[in-house]
Amino acid sequence: MTKQELLPQILRFCYGDSRLTATDLERIVEEGDLREKRKLVDRLLRYHPDPVLVLTNLFSEEELRNILDSLTEQWSRSGERGPTTQLRERLLLVRNCLLGERNPIPRLAWKKL
Repeated sequence: MTKQELLPQILRFCYGDSRLTATDLERIVEEGDLREKRKLVDRLLRYHPDPVLVLTNLFSEEELRNILDSLTEQWSRSGERGPTTQLRERLLLVRNCLLGERNPIPRLAWKKL
């Protein structure tokens, strides 16, 4: 999928309650600062059914690494107000799939019988 095909989908899943437009999203992806991109990725991780597909089409690997590092740091500082365990696992899955990392996710590990 191209960026243009993904933008309406992102709006529907992640910004249904907002007045944001596809043009606004495109501006964030192309010209936005790290804070804006981090907020976008946070929303994608929380609400989009396939964040891996979307993130691979929106950002380069280097840019995505910077955004995810910043998001991880922000979440680690937020303490109890931070994301749920499921959301943290989703972030680790995205890092593993898109950045080639090997972060263990205990709930999804193979069990020895």
